[in-house]
Amino acid sequence: MKNIIFTALLLVFGVTLNAQKNVNPVRSRTDQSDLVVEGKVIECRSYWNKDHTQILTSNVVEVSKILKGKDFNKSVIEVVTLGGMVDDRFSFVTHQTTFKVGMEGVFFCRDNKKLSSDLIEPVGTSFVLTYPESGFIHYFHEKLNPAAAERARTYSNIEKEIYREATQSALSS
Repeated sequence: MKNIIFTALLLVFGVTLNAQKNVNPVRSRTDQSDLVVEGKVIECRSYWNKDHTQILTSNVVEVSKILKGKDFNKSVIEVVTLGGMVDDRFSFVTHQTTFKVGMEGVFFCRDNKKLSSDLIEPVGTSFVLTYPESGFIHYFHEKLNPAAAERARTYSNIEKEIYREATQSALSS
C-alpha cells in the first residue's frame, strides 16, 4: 500500500514539475499578442490603482525593434505589471515578471484598453504582458551562453529562435 501511495505522489509531483517548466513557444505567444517589441526598460514606477486596492508598476520601455504591430510607430511604451512598492507598502505577485531599469529583451504585449480588469489602468500607450510569467525574454549581453532566457527556456540564437519565429507568426496573422 505504501508503494502505491509513494508512486502516486511521485507521479503527481513529476507532472506538476513538468507543467511548471512548460512555456508557450515564441510563435504561439506572438499569435496571442497585439504587439511584440524588442526594447529596454528605462523607468519603473510603482503606484496604487484608483481604488487603492492594488499596487501596480509602470515599466517604461524604449522600443528598438517592432516584431509584430504593423501600425505601431511609438518609440516608447508602458508595460503595466501587478505588484511593486509604494512608500512602506509592497505587493509581490508570484508567477509575474518583474522588471528593473536596464533589462533588455522581447516583450509580448496586449493592448491595455482591451482588458476588462479593474486592477490595471491605461496610461498613454499602455500594454500588459500577454502572459504574466512568460511575456518577456531577457537578453544577456555579457557574451554568455545563452544569449537570452526566460523562466523555463534558454535561447542561444536570438535571430533564429526569436526574431524569425515572431516575424513569421506576425506575417501569417
